[in-house]
Amino acid sequence: MLAVTPITARQYYTPERGYEVDEETEIVDHDIELVEYRAPGHIIAARLDLMGVDEKRVLEYLQQKIEDNAAAAEHFSSITDDVRRQTLAEITPAGRENFPRSDMIWTSLDARGWIEQLRSVRDWTMPGLSHEVGSGQWLLDEADFWDDRYTLRAALLARPEGEVVLDISDLPGAYALPDGVGSFFESDWNSLPSDAAMITRDRAALHAPVVVLTEGRTDAEFLEAGMAILYPHLSDLIRFLDYESKPEGGAAALLRMVRAFNAARIANRVVALFDNDTAASEVLKSFNFRELPRQIKVIRCPDLELAKRYPTLGPPTIDSPRGSLSLADVNGLAGSIELYLGRDVLRQADGALRPVQWKSFMPGSGKYQGEVTDKTDIHRSFRAKCALAKDAASLHNQDWDDMRLLLDVIIDASKSEPEAIVDPVSLWEERD
Repeated sequence: MLAVTPITARQYYTPERGYEVDEETEIVDHDIELVEYRAPGHIIAARLDLMGVDEKRVLEYLQQKIEDNAAAAEHFSSITDDVRRQTLAEITPAGRENFPRSDMIWTSLDARGWIEQLRSVRDWTMPGLSHEVGSGQWLLDEADFWDDRYTLRAALLARPEGEVVLDISDLPGAYALPDGVGSFFESDWNSLPSDAAMITRDRAALHAPVVVLTEGRTDAEFLEAGMAILYPHLSDLIRFLDYESKPEGGAAALLRMVRAFNAARIANRVVALFDNDTAASEVLKSFNFRELPRQIKVIRCPDLELAKRYPTLGPPTIDSPRGSLSLADVNGLAGSIELYLGRDVLRQADGALRPVQWKSFMPGSGKYQGEVTDKTDIHRSFRAKCALAKDAASLHNQDWDDMRLLLDVIIDASKSEPEAIVDPVSLWEERD
């Protein structure tokens, strides 16, 4: 891993660092402690490879940059003499002299050639190196505006045996001043890489799709379909986990998945959606939500107005051998995905809502678990409804209110919290 290396003092305000120190300047030179991170090149290369900045991608990236420069050179050679003279007039004398040679190099290099040319330079990391066109320092200067990760990985392709050094002495407070005022970094140098990685993960998570976990395959299928119909402009930002190969479903399995995502330190924002029923309540009642990081949120399907007076089918009795039908508030008891698919899907041929059948009794909560009947028919009806919804007129005549409510809850939970955006400067200032 990266090693912190505080080494001997050096002068800070020096001509080599871009400062003119003389009697007229108010800048006072002083010694500072040089603070560096050092690691063997192969370690940094391995870390970059794992982040996706590997040799193949770097060569593709480098080739594209070279082709862009070559295209610019070709364009310059094709413009009129007057425009060329005007452009060259705006360049320094040394630049005018080097311009044709620079074009020639870019039109003759490829990605491997760039790396080989950099490899041939004896020492291209020391101050005072030549910036002559074609030199190693010139190659690195040309890469100033490239993605730093790709530039570093390309340099490590040229010098795989090298050492990577990051000088952080210029960071505010990274060094100790002569008067003995200590730096607030001194006790935290070793934590800076992990802090930087955390900041990178947080920022990357803002642009990565939100992953929604559900209790089962049909939950994910129907929510994804609803999102595509009601919020098509958000469908690429919220992804519902593919359950095709999932061996089991239910609240207990979903909670295990949440714990697995937490243990794996998944960077994506994750929303775990539990049914609004007794089984979910039983599973979640002993779960410590404080153990979850802020990017993982556990939510329940919301209460429905429809579910406050919903037909339920009780156990058979002597008077009602097929079970008694009565209205009950099934919020928190039988709120599975089916109840959110719309009244038009839940209704039977006679217009009555398909009832909830009371199932097992949960001793822990003292409540019954309910489940809507005829799930297969409901699923078939909803899929047909989604197919018809592609037509705007049909969509207008369909009931999507409860699905919209459910998706709104998911979208709200998916939104980034302000504190999730961490600024590295403010993080360091907090430690002062």
